Amino acid sequence: SITVYAEFLRDRLGELGTGADVEKAGRILESSDRILRFTQSLVAYARPTEERLTRISVAAVVGESVHLCEHVINERHVQVDQRFDGGMPTVMANRGKLQQVFVNLITNACHAVEVGGRIVLSGSADGGGQVEVAVADDGHGMPPEVAERIFDPFFPTKAPGKGTGLGLSIVQGIIRGHGGTIGVHSSQGAGTTFTIRLPVDGVGRR
Repeated sequence: SITVYAEFLRDRLGELGTGADVEKAGRILESSDRILRFTQSLVAYARPTEERLTRISVAAVVGESVHLCEHVINERHVQVDQRFDGGMPTVMANRGKLQQVFVNLITNACHAVEVGGRIVLSGSADGGGQVEVAVADDGHGMPPEVAERIFDPFFPTKAPGKGTGLGLSIVQGIIRGHGGTIGVHSSQGAGTTFTIRLPVDGVGRR
């Protein structure tokens, strides 16, 4: 309701030609949008949805996620390389949830690299009934004290007002919900790699 009324006031004030008041209404709208995004993230973290699993290609989901991130990839002039083994088995997973995971990781990687940087998305079967997918960037990396807390709820890695501190916690929850694991390796000045392992048959999913 705050967003709806703020939009109405902004448009109405714009018709009346009061520029300063339009700006104030716009600030209300920006703040309410930020609260809405935070609330949605909080609900997603606290109460993940249980949805039907289907057999899908992880490589295909990653490719779709890259397309969904085209705006930030193009804005940052990032080079994205996809290296997936042709014989990778499919996995039992929820397509939308996995897209959410990879969109989050790819977006974060784009923000971590310098303009014109590089991201490598790779995947293979590990020979033990799992597929392994890595999202690697050549950005500035993280110090150990940040990397070890990267999945903690409300631990922000972005500037104030730019994130909720829940994105990677939600990603971890989705992967664990599929019976998988996610880890991170990062070195300052040498980039960051997130590695996801998912069981082919969905064994271990809660």
